[in-house]
Amino acid sequence: MDIIFKTCPECGKKSIQPIQDDYLEEDGVVIPSLEYFQCASCKAVFFDDAAMRRIEALRGISKRISSRKVHAIPSSRVKPA
Repeated sequence: MDIIFKTCPECGKKSIQPIQDDYLEEDGVVIPSLEYFQCASCKAVFFDDAAMRRIEALRGISKRISSRKVHAIPSSRVKPA
């Protein structure tokens, strides 16, 4: 997973890190072994398109995830594999 940006849009610090771990949503739903990005400073969470598709598929829904600090990353900002 490539880091697509390093500066956090929430706090402005250069501390975005790729994470692969179980992701716990506020409603208690766990998304196992999800690849996403998190700011080490303010803990804001960012999902790329692949992560959002996986979350939606596992939840069986196509609505936005409501979480404390969650942002979808526009596909135009994602580097091609």
